[in-house]
Amino acid sequence: MSRGEENQNLLGLSDVFSAFDKFQQILESLYSSLNLEEIDKKAKNLLSYHLNTRDYILLVFDPSSKNFVFACHDGFSREIAEDIVREVIKSKNTFLSSTERIFKLDIEDVDLSSLTLSTKGKFLGVLVSKTELIENIENQDYELLNLIALSILYAYNNSRLYELTRRLAVWDNKTNLYNYRYFLSRLSNEISRAKRYGRKLSLIAIDLDRFKLINQQLGHLTADKILKDIAKIIKESIRSVDIPSRFGGDEFFILLPETSLEGARVVGERLKSIVESRLFPLNGKKDRIRINLTFGVSEYENGMSAKEFLEIADKELMKAKSERR
Repeated sequence: MSRGEENQNLLGLSDVFSAFDKFQQILESLYSSLNLEEIDKKAKNLLSYHLNTRDYILLVFDPSSKNFVFACHDGFSREIAEDIVREVIKSKNTFLSSTERIFKLDIEDVDLSSLTLSTKGKFLGVLVSKTELIENIENQDYELLNLIALSILYAYNNSRLYELTRRLAVWDNKTNLYNYRYFLSRLSNEISRAKRYGRKLSLIAIDLDRFKLINQQLGHLTADKILKDIAKIIKESIRSVDIPSRFGGDEFFILLPETSLEGARVVGERLKSIVESRLFPLNGKKDRIRINLTFGVSEYENGMSAKEFLEIADKELMKAKSERR
């Protein structure tokens, strides 16, 4: 072998290692992805790099839920991609039970086939592309495709776990309003913003009258259902920029950026009117119950601490409660 031929072989090996290193880097970055948009982008990079084509769709299957949970595609129109997804989902049982890898897909005006992806007997998903490409995928390429599908599934489940953890850190699990820890963080930020730009900032404190008695007499399930219904009313009755939270029990706070004291009072009266006009169903029964609501408001003033801001709204709430007795 001549020195020139040896150099050509060395260059070839260098290209292989470089390609493998790039593939591994993309794969590792996919593992660290925490949102679906990022996973989709990196999955497309992997598939385009490996398949050397833009005409494909990959559906990833989750064995634990027994459903397709993720799909990414390139090159196909939206209509054709939707047809492919429907066809694959419709044929799920065939993919799960058959030992064949390749199936011709019946998609009008397009010559397409599917490749079943699996590892250690577990179905991982389906790759759909032009029949010629699917039929020419070699074993080594097939194993890499399985690795890609497995990596996407791992990243997808990781993103779901991250989102669940994030939601638990932010949301109250009974009402899906913000929890008090997140609310206090936002309160601090909004106070800083109001001070910096001289903007209005108001707060509504809400309490459900005699709700502890409802809890005792009707049970936790009924009380929790009523809390959820009232939380839904709150979310539907305020702006998207407003910040509603549950502070525990039957106490709520709503932070209203760019809102005066009078504006907050109008929002509070509207909420009170809506809640008190409703008949809330009791859990599993035909009976209905009315809920009374009391609220207090405060407006932020320069030099006021977050604690003082909250306490003024709470004092106004207590004052309104005593006037109703």
